[in-house]
Amino acid sequence: MVIETFVDDLVSELQDLFTEAKFKTIDDKLKTISVYKQALPIPSSEEEPEPFPYIVVRTVDGGTTAPNKAEVVRVLLMVGIYDNNIQNQGYSDLMNAIEKIKNHFEEFPLLKCKYNRLTSESYPLKWTLAEEDTYPYYFAGVEMSFAMPKVIRKDLYS
Repeated sequence: MVIETFVDDLVSELQDLFTEAKFKTIDDKLKTISVYKQALPIPSSEEEPEPFPYIVVRTVDGGTTAPNKAEVVRVLLMVGIYDNNIQNQGYSDLMNAIEKIKNHFEEFPLLKCKYNRLTSESYPLKWTLAEEDTYPYYFAGVEMSFAMPKVIRKDLYS
């Protein structure tokens, strides 16, 4: 369950990171960003508003190359922002959210004293914006890789 705990810890870290930041909702209010694991919640009715603003923490893949090496887990943070201002500047809030995530994990690569964000050319912190114009919705992704704590292998006969 290390990976499940890791995702919970990453969600918690992002909630703490954005606790002061407010973003526009579909009903023209300001609220803190909601952080979800793996997918957006399924709406209970058609009248339920879309969950903007949000971050979805999705595990993409993982693996290890040898029993004595840490498992590497790649995560994708999908960010969704809503801004219906006709100036079409919602991407600015989106870029600010990306910068906040990037700066935090560059300054503090160790998550909850357990998971190390990998910082080599093989494991870059990457981000991307949606290529299509989706006004008044704005979308981005931030990709990072983390090393999981190593399970110590035991020899039954020693």
